[in-house]
Amino acid sequence: MRQRFQPRRPQTGTSFRRRIPARASRRQSPSGTTAADNDGICSSHSRTIARRWSILPANSPWGKGVVVTAKGKIVRISDEDGDGTAESESILATIWAELPHNVDALGVAIGARGEIFFGLGTADFTNPYLIGADGRSQYDPRGQRGTIQRLKSGATRHEPFCSGIRFPVGLTVDPGGQLFCTDQEGATWLPNGNPFDELLRIEEGRHYGFPLRHRLGGHA
Repeated sequence: MRQRFQPRRPQTGTSFRRRIPARASRRQSPSGTTAADNDGICSSHSRTIARRWSILPANSPWGKGVVVTAKGKIVRISDEDGDGTAESESILATIWAELPHNVDALGVAIGARGEIFFGLGTADFTNPYLIGADGRSQYDPRGQRGTIQRLKSGATRHEPFCSGIRFPVGLTVDPGGQLFCTDQEGATWLPNGNPFDELLRIEEGRHYGFPLRHRLGGHA
């Protein structure tokens, strides 16, 4: 069954005079097919558009507008006068060590309780364990890089929701409230690692293997 993807990526600069999609879909569900009756034939199909923005639902505690991930911040861009053009930006989350390249904060999704989930790419995808000159790992599994962060409704600081993610490019929450993530290139750069993209079912507190935690301490 063919899927049609229509990614839309707003600019992450400081100009906010841009059109908000008038009919952007609010349905969020993981891409894939399901054989509901176990006969091996697809009986249902869903899709997700990987993107760096998410429309705030009606009556959201964050107000109205679009939540966008950018370099060094998560922002709400809003159209206050309803003319279809955004005029204002509000910073919702910041305070993390930015990466030197352009890829920093990535996917974003709105949870069932109004919380905002967003991804932070790994510190160094070519050196996952951050091996120093002394040959020892500097990787901290409690750090913010390579994680999905959660900003609870009304909170001013975000918190780690899960770790071990390489680059969480796309996030979505299905109608049942389950969070999903597309992880770019899985465990590439790791011995016997998966070089393909992964679709992950995200659970709070789990580590998803980039890098493997049991190799920490001493030489990697």
